[in-house]
Amino acid sequence: MKCGLSICVSSVAVSSEFLRVGIVDNDPCALYAVGLVLRHVCNVSHCRCEIWEETDPAKAVRRCCEARPQTDVILVDMSLGGISGVQVCRMIRRKSPTVGVIGITAYDCATYRDALIDAGAQALLDKSRIGECLKPAIMAVSRGLPYPENGGFMSVADSVDHVHHGPEPVPSLTAQELLVIQLDSQHLSIGEIAERLHISPVTVSSHRRNIRRKFNVHTWSAVVDQCREMHVI
Repeated sequence: MKCGLSICVSSVAVSSEFLRVGIVDNDPCALYAVGLVLRHVCNVSHCRCEIWEETDPAKAVRRCCEARPQTDVILVDMSLGGISGVQVCRMIRRKSPTVGVIGITAYDCATYRDALIDAGAQALLDKSRIGECLKPAIMAVSRGLPYPENGGFMSVADSVDHVHHGPEPVPSLTAQELLVIQLDSQHLSIGEIAERLHISPVTVSSHRRNIRRKFNVHTWSAVVDQCREMHVI
């Protein structure tokens, strides 16, 4: 995971709000660095935050959408070791009508911007400038607003309507189906995938059949091609 973080914090208004913020990044070092910046921002601006961190995208989606008390904002890295942050964002938006989603990346934001808007996120931040824009972004997104205001992203309410009622470019996949696709993209065999997921090779093959059916294709290579086009991997 490419990581270049700035910890310089801009001058912002002090807030007495209490927020629960999650971070998902499959690289432990990058996860630690983003968490460090977030805690620094909270400390210097006297914003009370409960922060949780996760390297596993599937676990992060469950924790974000199902755990109580509910997460207010989640920071999602755009490259998660096989699964795109865009797909993770779409999963969160389909499961939760209230969580604000902020994409973060050390790469060119233009690579992900349009797909992330379509997936229901409220902001996309450059890691090299995260110190100066993280606080205002979290304050806006926690209120259901996009950041920046005229940046092209939708509010939480509008993004929920868009994702649920607009065209669905990516089939609805389960967390385990996504993991099968992710591990396959790492060139693991069916047996190796089964061992990683603690399931049988027969179950992996069943997942692959279901995935092909959902994508309405006959070959696994066609699934892989579509996943790349849709930023799933």
